[in-house]
Amino acid sequence: MMNRNRFITLLLLIAIMAGCTVTSQESEKTNDEARNESEQNASEQKDMNLIGKVSLSQNSGRIGDEVTQLMINGDAEVALTWSGQAADMMYENEDLTYSVPKEGSNLWFDNMVIPKTSKNIDGAHKFINFMLDPKVAAQNADYVGYSTPNRAALKLLDPEVVNDERYYPPKEVRNKLHVYKNLGKQKIGEYNEQFLKFKMSIR
Repeated sequence: MMNRNRFITLLLLIAIMAGCTVTSQESEKTNDEARNESEQNASEQKDMNLIGKVSLSQNSGRIGDEVTQLMINGDAEVALTWSGQAADMMYENEDLTYSVPKEGSNLWFDNMVIPKTSKNIDGAHKFINFMLDPKVAAQNADYVGYSTPNRAALKLLDPEVVNDERYYPPKEVRNKLHVYKNLGKQKIGEYNEQFLKFKMSIR
């Protein structure tokens, strides 16, 4: 029986990371060559086995922004979500928590860029510098609920927040986080096809 404290976890990684991670490593070794038929069948079978573990009911797994209200209302038990989105959910429903799968997850960054067609490059640089100011960065992190890599800003945040390993995980967890790589159109197409099959299977 599922514990009352439902977990907001990165379902995508639990469900298909094993296949995706292996595929990513294989694609580097084989120069992005397509997997042969036996490898693909093995990956699909692994996905199907994992689906059986997560599709406990029609609303057991939800993926996407629409999951926020479902989790808050208790209409779904597990969801793929961003840490800041999870913070909003947990604020509204204390029975929820957020965790990074033991297998690992992805490491991602929000970025500020200046278009080459910008008419006010100087103003753009000033805005970026403003957002990187430690006081502003700390206020921004506190407001949006996402972690900040700004070390000076970390010193200004509530210690309870900085010491929360759900948002600032220890080194052993960070070592299992990976930045997604562009594997090319062919591999992206394979991922999309497998992920679509997975999503259709849990509805």
